[in-house]
Formats: sequence, C-alpha cells, structure tokens
Amino acid sequence: MPRDVSKSTQNRMGIADSISDDTIVWLYRLPSTEERILYRKQQTQIKGQKVKIKTTEVQLKFGKKIITGFEKSVKNAEGELEGGFVKDDVPFSSDKKDKDYREDWMDLVEETSSDLIIQLAAIVFDGTGKASDDDEDEGEDKEPVPLQKEEILPGT
Repeated sequence: MPRDVSKSTQNRMGIADSISDDTIVWLYRLPSTEERILYRKQQTQIKGQKVKIKTTEVQLKFGKKIITGFEKSVKNAEGELEGGFVKDDVPFSSDKKDKDYREDWMDLVEETSSDLIIQLAAIVFDGTGKASDDDEDEGEDKEPVPLQKEEILPGT
C-alpha cells in the first residue's frame, strides 16, 4: 500500500499490549519534518562534560503530539470487551461525538499506559519496533526458545 502524504490523513496502528493481552489501535497523524528534527535533537542534551539521554521522555512527549485518538473497546461474540481502554470497567472514548467521550482521555491513558504511547512514537519517529499484526498465523503453536544456562564466573 502506498504512503499517503496528505496532511489530513488519519492513520491507524495496532499496538500489541502485553498487559491486557489485547491490541490497542491508535489513531494518529504523521509528524512534520520539523517535529522529526526536534524529536532527534531533544533526545540528547549536552551541557559541558555531561550528556543526558532522554529517549523515553521525548518519545512520550512527541507520541502525545501525534496521537489523535484510539479505537474504542468493542464487545466480541462472547460479550467481552476487546481493545481500547476502560476505567473502572467502563469503556471510554477519544471521539467527541461518542456518548462515552472523556475530555481527559489522554491524561487517563498517559497515567497508566505511557508504554503504548512510547511504542507508537518509537515506530513512527524511529521506524523501530513492530505494530501488531493480526494477520499472523494465530493457529500455529510456536515452540518456545529454550533459555541457555549462564555460567557465573567467580569474582564477577
């Protein structure tokens, strides 16, 4: 599929959430070139002889800038909620037109799910990580990779 460079394009990306064992679908806009440059510049701060790496803080800051919403939780065939976010077992929405819209949705998500915001930023700005791929062979049982015994040397 070609990349749409229209500024009005609403992008969607599913992120595999290991905590809920579900997929959260973000709605986001593409960052501008200026935002990409600032993203890179702000990750490293040099003052005299000291260097500060601020990757996580910058990913959170810029992830919040490009996120425009998320797909709301929906009930599956068994009546269980899937995707999206809930507060006190009640789904809420980032869509102003939805009856479950919460104006503070970004604050709620950032407070407990900043890892998902950071993941989106890493993928969009750095081209790293991998979005959730619901088309993968779900039926295949994958063999776990055995852990290797680590030898600990005396004095280490």
